[in-house]
Amino acid sequence: MFFSLATLSLFFIIPLIWDRLLSRPKIFYWIRFCVYFILGCLVLFHIFPEILEHSPNRPLAIGVFVCGFVAFTAVEKLFSWRHQAVYRSAIFLSIFGLFIHTFLDGVGLSFFHSHSHHSHSTLGESTSFLPVTIFLHKVPEVFFIWDGLLKILSRQKSWLVMLLFAFVTLVGIGLSTWWGEFELFLGPKLMLIQSFIAGGIFHVILEPFLHKHDRGHVCVHDHDHVHDDLE
Repeated sequence: MFFSLATLSLFFIIPLIWDRLLSRPKIFYWIRFCVYFILGCLVLFHIFPEILEHSPNRPLAIGVFVCGFVAFTAVEKLFSWRHQAVYRSAIFLSIFGLFIHTFLDGVGLSFFHSHSHHSHSTLGESTSFLPVTIFLHKVPEVFFIWDGLLKILSRQKSWLVMLLFAFVTLVGIGLSTWWGEFELFLGPKLMLIQSFIAGGIFHVILEPFLHKHDRGHVCVHDHDHVHDDLE
């Protein structure tokens, strides 16, 4: 129960920490960099390998992941004058995909408390370490979600989405007893959806490096957007 409450609290605590960090630009920059770096490592070395492990068709899952990354990168290159619109679309897709991941986190937390077998599609650890793993990987994930929300929505709407993330976690906890039946039907399809979204998330993470000539403009734009919401 402790880790369930701690995980839920991240959706409310991290935005408040974010506000405090804005007054310290250097610290804010490095924490933001570390969050994106850690999340990139999680996608490449943890989440995607787990997707492959549970996917019935690994070559197809790899292809879908590459498509998720290449699709947005190619569209940004082809329609450079619409770069911001495409980037915002990639953020929207990433956040939508993290709703699925958040639901599965709720399922995983509930499986731990009921001492059942864990069938979380992106975390395959034994149940004894499961709540700690979910909590730890949720920290950079929620930072990423809040950062992305402030780029595409107002501050008020961003808070509503964070409330929705907390609600989805609770839904995952509540529906965990029926998840085994749903997983038999949804499992393969869910793996492909998560593969594509993981590729989209990886694009969002690497976007500043893929468009170095726009990086200064993008960072200033995002920073001003956040400050406008705070005022």
